[in-house]
Amino acid sequence: MRFVYCVGKILGRVSDGLSEVCKILTSVALVFLVMTFAYLVYGRYVLNDTPTWVEQSSILLIIFITFIAAAVGLWERTHISVDILPNILPNKYKWLCGVVIHTVLWIFGVVLIYYGWELYIFYLDVEIPILEIPQSITCVPVIISGVLTVLFTTTYILSTVIDFIGFIDDDKH
Repeated sequence: MRFVYCVGKILGRVSDGLSEVCKILTSVALVFLVMTFAYLVYGRYVLNDTPTWVEQSSILLIIFITFIAAAVGLWERTHISVDILPNILPNKYKWLCGVVIHTVLWIFGVVLIYYGWELYIFYLDVEIPILEIPQSITCVPVIISGVLTVLFTTTYILSTVIDFIGFIDDDKH
């Protein structure tokens, strides 16, 4: 039991750290997105020369920001949720509801990894014309989001089970 508790604590710290790194990266990407659109407006109206690369680069940035921020939102529990069922359940059954929900999210993370990888391989030979980079780069945030989702939900499930076992031990004393 002590080993599981230590693994849960380590995963929690790793998840916290990765969440912070992802927030910094998505914030930088958002600033860069705003700057590219400012340059687009400047180029179009001041220079009379519209930069064509802005649209394709903004799509890449939006994909990155969306998928990574969604995984971070899962860890920080900032997504909208309906808590009717867990709130009406007795305390000793609330953990089960959380485990079921996060198990479904874990499966979703595995699906993101698998199909993100499939798309990555499929698009390896296709190039984004204006940027001249492989189209498969758009699939990388999907894979990263899947890995983060699996890590975050595994950590949540492990900590929930540890808390429940502690709850049982507290009832025995």
